[in-house]
Amino acid sequence: MDFLFLDEKHKRNIMKKKSLVGLIYVTETSGSEKEEIKDLHQIEMMLKSNVSAKRVQAIHLLRQNDFPESIDLLQNIVLTDSQVPIQELALISLVVTNPQNLMQLLKKLYNDSSEKKEIRARVVWALSQIKTEEAFELLKEALDDKTEEVLYWAIVGSISFESFPEVLSKIRKLLADSRQSFIRQTAAWALGSIRDSDAKELFEKQLLHDPHPSVKLLCALALSRLDNFTSVPTLSEALQKDANEMTRREIAYALGSILAYQKIKSQNLENLLVRDSITTAVRSLSKTLLRDQSYIVRRSCAEALGKIRDKSAVKHLINAMTMDTNQFVRSEIARALGIMGDSSAIEILTKASRSQYRKIVESAKKALQQIRESSE
Repeated sequence: MDFLFLDEKHKRNIMKKKSLVGLIYVTETSGSEKEEIKDLHQIEMMLKSNVSAKRVQAIHLLRQNDFPESIDLLQNIVLTDSQVPIQELALISLVVTNPQNLMQLLKKLYNDSSEKKEIRARVVWALSQIKTEEAFELLKEALDDKTEEVLYWAIVGSISFESFPEVLSKIRKLLADSRQSFIRQTAAWALGSIRDSDAKELFEKQLLHDPHPSVKLLCALALSRLDNFTSVPTLSEALQKDANEMTRREIAYALGSILAYQKIKSQNLENLLVRDSITTAVRSLSKTLLRDQSYIVRRSCAEALGKIRDKSAVKHLINAMTMDTNQFVRSEIARALGIMGDSSAIEILTKASRSQYRKIVESAKKALQQIRESSE
């Protein structure tokens, strides 16, 4: 999942994990000393060391040398080591070296309610890597787990199986009902990534009513992937009322993507429902372009209007070019006017071509050229 979509709590947790992973993997490139150790007894002594870096190095050596005893030693580390990152590394190593004979261990770890949540979560990740029917059955069970970390990997892992349609109803329910915002985020991302058309109405509902900005943002992204113009009224409403600028930006992008001129033209530009959708989107995007406090959102609205290419937006784009003071927004407006090819924009674009900002000048000159070429 995109790191930018996560809230601050989960960003901090991921960065903490990354620092631990750095400790785990640093020995992979620590020089030739570890490569010279081939003696199993010496490696076993390293596994008993109080120094975590030594134990980490020993795990890598077990993987490199492929001793007959390696599997048993790695399983013992998973079950007994005092540090979670080292247990995780050992489990990852087992998945890499012996994925088909792990189910007994994985079941034991997952079903042990006293086991650390990080280990149970890593078990669920391992199930997604094994890709057997037995692993999938345990993954489905994990979708009912109450632990956030476990649920995350259960959602992500279950959609990696060919039989993932069996679990979609559970993931939709998590998006609708979970009290954990991170789980709703993950569910929205997962359903959107597989373009689950049956979740369209749920995406729309959460976009309007979910209390967490990242969930709304991911629902807007999911709707853009579904490419269904019947979502335009909901997206247009959300663009006007949502308080988060990143969500509004994603909504503007979704409207432009769904109603992109070439795409709609190939379907039926004269279809009454399509025309109504375009009218609704242009009205909402134009209003936001003129009034939104965020230049990021205004720029996205101008870009979306350029994609839609509906001539009714020209007057609003010209008005925005006159009023807006941000160079990035004005540059995007100029690009949109060039795409429209309407001669009524020549005056404002000519004025913009003398701007002090090179970005605006370049966009305005290119737009003027496009308008001239379209009228020839």
